[in-house]
Order: sequence, then C-alpha cells, then structure tokens
Amino acid sequence: MTLSKLLKISNYLLVLTWTMLLSTGLILNYKLPRGPFRNQGKGRGGEELWSMTRHEWGDIHFYLGLSVLFFILLHLYLNHSWFKMLYKQFGATKVWGGLLLLALSLGLPWINCII
Repeated sequence: MTLSKLLKISNYLLVLTWTMLLSTGLILNYKLPRGPFRNQGKGRGGEELWSMTRHEWGDIHFYLGLSVLFFILLHLYLNHSWFKMLYKQFGATKVWGGLLLLALSLGLPWINCII
C-alpha cells in the first residue's frame, strides 16, 4: 500500500472517529445531562437513549477519544517527512515556535471549559 493511500484512509478514519466523538459528546451534554432531575421518569436509575444509559455512552465516548488520539498520532507519524522539510527550511526555533503558537491557539479556547 502506498503512503498516499494510507494517508487517505487514516485521514478518513480520523474524520469519522472525530465526528462520532463529537456526536457522543453532544449526546452526553444535552440529551443525557447530569444533575438532580436525571432520575425522573425511569425506574432503572436514569434516562436512556437507544437502550443505553449515560454511563454506557460515556464508555463509548472514552474509547472513541482514544481512537481519535491514535489516528492523530498516526497522522503525525505518516507526515514526518513534512515536519523534516519544515525543520530544514525554517530552522528549529521557528518550527518549535510555530508549533507552540498552534498548540496555544488550539488550547486557549478550552481553558474556559476547565475553569
């Protein structure tokens, strides 16, 4: 299998698992919320969606998160030649500075969720 075909397959799987992770997160946040009213209406300890409880959806969400992490690492590994080209072209300080800037720009909006 060629590298370009492997990249296409891994990118497709990354988008698919990321979409599924987003969907289960939305289900957990909006359809099966935490709180004092979650046990009303069902006799078995909480609401259900498609015969699965919040805990079961949480397990699916966790394993999807691990698979997204795996596909991100695979994507970075398959594109290591691109990183090497950047390193040769721009030098270490600009590449590491750019990666730090990218990490901060992606991470700063989520600080509000943690605090």
